[in-house]
Amino acid sequence: MNFRKVIICLLMAISVIATKRLLAQTIITDGSWKGVGNSIQSNGTAWLFQGYDDSAWPAVEAPNVGNTIPVVAGSQSIWVLPYSDTAKMRKTFVVPVGDSYSGSISINADNEFELYFNGVSQGFYNNWMGGPYVFNISPVLQGCVQNVIAINAANWGGPYGASLNTTLFVTNPLNTPVATAATNVTCSSFMANWDSVPTANLYLLDVSDDPNFGTFYSIYHDYNVGNSLSQTLSSLPPWSTFYYRLRCQRISGIDTLTSCYSNTIQVDLDSITYTYSAPDTLCAGEIINLQLSSAAGSSYSWSGPNGFFSTDSIAWITNASALNAGEYIYTVSFPGCPSISDTIEIEIITNPAFTITPAGPYCTSFSFDTLVASIAGVQWSGVGITNPSVGIFDPAIAGGGNHLITCISGGYCPDTATSWIVVTDDLGYLSSGPDTLCAGSTLTLWLTANSNATYSWSGPNGFTSIDSLNYIINTSVLHAGPYIYTINYPGCPAIVDTIQIDVIDNPPLIISPSGPYCSSEPLDTFIANNAPVQWSGTGIMNVNLGTFSPGAAGGGSHTITCILGGYCPDTSTFLVTVNVDGGYTISGSDTVCEGQNILLQSTSGAGATIGWIGPNSYSSANNNNTITQSTSMNSGLYILTVSYPSCPPTQDTLAVAVISYPNPVISAAGPFCDSDPAQVLSASPAGGAWFGNGVVDSQLGSFDPMLAGLGTHNIYYVFSGNCPNADTISILVANSIPLSSVIFPNVFTPNSDNQNDVYQPIVPASGHFRLDIFDRWGVLVFSSSQDIGWNGSIDNSSANEGIYYWICEITSDCSAEPLIEKGFLQLFKP
Repeated sequence: MNFRKVIICLLMAISVIATKRLLAQTIITDGSWKGVGNSIQSNGTAWLFQGYDDSAWPAVEAPNVGNTIPVVAGSQSIWVLPYSDTAKMRKTFVVPVGDSYSGSISINADNEFELYFNGVSQGFYNNWMGGPYVFNISPVLQGCVQNVIAINAANWGGPYGASLNTTLFVTNPLNTPVATAATNVTCSSFMANWDSVPTANLYLLDVSDDPNFGTFYSIYHDYNVGNSLSQTLSSLPPWSTFYYRLRCQRISGIDTLTSCYSNTIQVDLDSITYTYSAPDTLCAGEIINLQLSSAAGSSYSWSGPNGFFSTDSIAWITNASALNAGEYIYTVSFPGCPSISDTIEIEIITNPAFTITPAGPYCTSFSFDTLVASIAGVQWSGVGITNPSVGIFDPAIAGGGNHLITCISGGYCPDTATSWIVVTDDLGYLSSGPDTLCAGSTLTLWLTANSNATYSWSGPNGFTSIDSLNYIINTSVLHAGPYIYTINYPGCPAIVDTIQIDVIDNPPLIISPSGPYCSSEPLDTFIANNAPVQWSGTGIMNVNLGTFSPGAAGGGSHTITCILGGYCPDTSTFLVTVNVDGGYTISGSDTVCEGQNILLQSTSGAGATIGWIGPNSYSSANNNNTITQSTSMNSGLYILTVSYPSCPPTQDTLAVAVISYPNPVISAAGPFCDSDPAQVLSASPAGGAWFGNGVVDSQLGSFDPMLAGLGTHNIYYVFSGNCPNADTISILVANSIPLSSVIFPNVFTPNSDNQNDVYQPIVPASGHFRLDIFDRWGVLVFSSSQDIGWNGSIDNSSANEGIYYWICEITSDCSAEPLIEKGFLQLFKP
């Protein structure tokens, strides 16, 4: 037989539906078909097409180019090598157990094939050109084992290849149980668990230490646990690994049905967990604290040096010594588990006692000293210790008194020693004596120190003393010079120091007389024969320079006092006579605006003669003067002359400036629309500033109607300064109304309920309307004057419901032409 091509297509869908006492169908599909080719050219090796897919069935191309064969929908295709004329294929599957099984095989095939089910031939067929052809499955299916469908097919030019569908039925299936994780796991026990199978009567448990269950543990091989969903296993080899699985059974009369094996669960038995606590090193005299902790039900034991034994989880050894040092063995036991023992090594440190070498006594004037202990590596503390590591003691820092010094040894277990050090305070004294004093005063010299001190003095003019407090009265320059004092403390060096004293003897203070003065005379300066001096008295304007003002002093005799400064002051006084000439004041306008009044004012005493002169030939003999309607001719210097009998005349001046500004004038502007761009206002003369609502540039005078808003706005043009002036203009901004902003209602209800009783357009502010309304025949039924709407009446009668037409004319202050709009409305009478 000369074959052009062999194409073999195979699909399997196994369906099993299991419900109790009912026939059901379940479809099982996968792509695990096997095929072996039988060809001289290919030496019998088949080829699985690489585009093989069990979810989509496209047309595929035969290996020999140009021969394309469509694949039947729902089938699965396997190709053999080119020119092969036969193919052998097999499919294995497992179904759950049940009371009975049945099924059928449906085949479409070209040419010839032989079908096998579980090794039993279902017959040989050839020259098949269609289908499907159905065969009942025989012999009966078997649960929990491999079932096999096999086909041996040949194709010598048919268009379909081969396709196969299998339908299987299981009556009253018994589902496979599902094992779940173990619980209550200890070192020698655990509880096996599984889910319920609704139709099962009992469960058979397998337990093994072999994951493949080649052997079984104890009695646990198909061990009947009844209908329980768990089983506890105890007294197991500690810390082992076990595996468990199970099957279930259903007993109906004398028949027993056993399910397939469940999944396998691995159980790792626990080990004992515990904690312990114990010191590895401690000092003699401290407490040894031994602690063990494990699961509830555990027992403990301790043993150690010096006969120590305890069965408590927490044990103490008080006042530890070297006898308690060594190895401590502890044991933890748990029922059913091996005991765990271990060892703790504890060291007890006992340090030898040490001493401090006595030191002192010291004086506070002594330099520092280094203290000594009987062992090295110690730390020192106490008042006066400046270096804790070396043990340096400074008497000056410690100060007088008895001081406790502490020394602490280093290491894990430190020890402490103490020593008292005595320090005599030979620096604690005070001395006093003036460094400068005045001749004739009393010199006081004194010393204070600790109660056990003694003193001695020596100084100028043969002075000596052993007293702490000394007085020298009525001193003179003979007592000036160094005074040497000595302070002695028992056992300490003498303290010697010097006080230098200066005695000052000043000559008498003399003042040169001055005056008499007139009260209007200028300031004068007094003179003394020594310096520096301080002046005081009526009329003194500068206490350091002696500046005197006759006017401030006023008429009469005034006592002037002069005090010589320095360490030894002196005082001198004299009388100054001032003749009263009344004095004067001057005041008035310094700056006025043109057209305003100029004020010239002065005050003077009785008997004075007054005289004013000024610009534009001005003169006056009065204290109070007014120049009305001033002009620039009145600007200048005004001179006041005041004369008193027996005193020279006095003059003063007042400068007056008369300022003039031009009158500003604003050019007419406006009105504007709110949609107009910014406008530049004008005024004369230039140089002023613009203010007001809408002004966006005060120097240029730019006015923005939109920014200003609708209405009338006051705009100001201002010249500022000492004499400001301004002009004002009112600018109107009107509203421009776009047609899009007007709203025309299309329904109204004139029923006198004060809601929608009048028909009229809704127009923005500053807008106006005129309204004409017509009935459906074009008859004018309403024509309004400005801004009046229709109330729904015709000739004082209520209008009928229906459609009406309107024409509306909209105007505004900014409208060049009126806006005309037309429309209709619906009149309702609810």
